[in-house]
Amino acid sequence: MSSGRILVVDDEPSVRESVGYALAQDGFDVDVARDGDEASEKVAGEVVPYDLLIVDIMMPGPSGLDICREVRSRSAVPIILLTAKDAEVDKVVGLEVGA
Repeated sequence: MSSGRILVVDDEPSVRESVGYALAQDGFDVDVARDGDEASEKVAGEVVPYDLLIVDIMMPGPSGLDICREVRSRSAVPIILLTAKDAEVDKVVGLEVGA
């Protein structure tokens, strides 16, 4: 039985796999995207088909911030940004775009 549907977006395979595996072990239905373009395709349409998005900020194609802006313009689905960045400004920008 699934606890919810989660999209994990990261260009680093080891991150996608480890985060996805951990969530699947906890009973979540996990879908993955390897870059911003694939993520945009998966969240396109009127309704975002996920209960949560976990998105890397720095990746090929649209960035995680771009994905966040795109989704937030039409959905209140929770978004968690994954990043190696730790500057205060990066946290503020992430919150400003809806994460």
